[in-house]
Amino acid sequence: MHGQGEPRRGERDAATRRRRWDDRGAGTIEYQGILVVGALLVVAVVGAALAFPGMTESAVCRVKSAFEGGGACGAVSASGEAPTDEDLRPGVCMLSETSQGGGVGVDIGFVKLGTDWGLQVTEYGGKEGEVHATVTNGASAGLQAKVEGEAGAVGASASASVEGTYQHGDTWIVPTEEWPAFKENAEAYFSQSKWRWIGAGTLWGAREPRAPDVTSHRGGATAQVGVNAAVGMESTVEGEDRPGALTVASASAQASAGVTVTREHNALDDTVTWTYAAEGSASAQATVLVGGVGAQASRTGALSVTYDAQMRVRSLSFSTTERAGAYAAFGLDVELETQPPGRHSKPNTYSPSGGGSHDPNDLVVTTTTLDVTRDNRELVEGWLDERFGGAAAELPLTPVVPSSPAPDDAMMQLLYESGKTSRNVYAATDSSGRVGVGVSAGVGGGVEISGTQGERAVRDGQFLGSPREDGVRPFLPNAACG
Repeated sequence: MHGQGEPRRGERDAATRRRRWDDRGAGTIEYQGILVVGALLVVAVVGAALAFPGMTESAVCRVKSAFEGGGACGAVSASGEAPTDEDLRPGVCMLSETSQGGGVGVDIGFVKLGTDWGLQVTEYGGKEGEVHATVTNGASAGLQAKVEGEAGAVGASASASVEGTYQHGDTWIVPTEEWPAFKENAEAYFSQSKWRWIGAGTLWGAREPRAPDVTSHRGGATAQVGVNAAVGMESTVEGEDRPGALTVASASAQASAGVTVTREHNALDDTVTWTYAAEGSASAQATVLVGGVGAQASRTGALSVTYDAQMRVRSLSFSTTERAGAYAAFGLDVELETQPPGRHSKPNTYSPSGGGSHDPNDLVVTTTTLDVTRDNRELVEGWLDERFGGAAAELPLTPVVPSSPAPDDAMMQLLYESGKTSRNVYAATDSSGRVGVGVSAGVGGGVEISGTQGERAVRDGQFLGSPREDGVRPFLPNAACG
């Protein structure tokens, strides 16, 4: 959440506007270099799956406390005052989110190229409701390899790919009551922005609503492996020597892992946030004719560090997003052959295809945020230096939930005393569709157009309250999510 607790635009003076770090004019190559290098650094050091080992000591502390007559077992904060539930309740909650997007991908031999666009609208509740509208445009490039085999009507293949991505985003923050008037302009600007990749983004009159409140640049890398098996049925077109095949059943599985580095500049409070994220996913799918089912599991862990205008650490945030379950899938693949002139010419193959999915599974988001103050800045900056100054960077691939004291881990103990933790469950629905065609003539290749839509609505919102007599911080209902 950007800009919470800060003055609204009308309260900012001219000096603040002059201090804005307007990134839109910066060279794309410069940002790609910064972000890709950062992503590679994270890849090199993301070996640890747990951000905070040493939790077992907290159990020993509670047993010892019971024998000594009770006590909060580390529940007293560094200021000497025990925090209350209200002190530790997050001030905001994401209530809902809608997204739409699309992309075009082109394969030429071993090379993959792509472009994408998106619009994301997020509503937050809390002391003051806000809507964040984000328009993104991105590009990608990568390498791929594929091995195919055939045994009668059954075909099988294995593939692997690596891909680098870059994405630019502009976000506008609007009070909830002003969103209906702002919405039409934002959506019109998004409709125009999707055509920028062919240089046609200014052919009609939708203009940028105003200078964005948050500007972001994101770079990353993803590796993916997959296997596929399909049963085809041959057919011919009457009157023509053009055999073809229709896929009547298929099964596939794939796994992927990736990292991203994002830089966001918030013009409202002149802060910069760097987010380092790691993601892993696995899925399997089976279809018969045009319909089928699949199962998937994914997890993303992220560490965000926010700096003020003097480049002092202002806050840390640890976030984990988890999703798993079954989904519906549909698709149709056809293969057509043509024989070019020449006695020894090889047949050319054309493969029109289409498909999509509908995923209605819940999303669980766990976030722990720490405000950095004069009292804890030295500890926090030392912790960051150890991880990003050496070779021990760790991203929270499991949720960071400081519910118990950790006297053997200074950073975890600080989160236990002062961190604000939320665990929100969202009813999530995502739909996707694609159409494309592949060509085996010459070096081979193809083109594919895709589209996505997504919805999130908070179903349950909780936060970690203050420590109880046994030293444990329990989860409580979060009124901001109501």
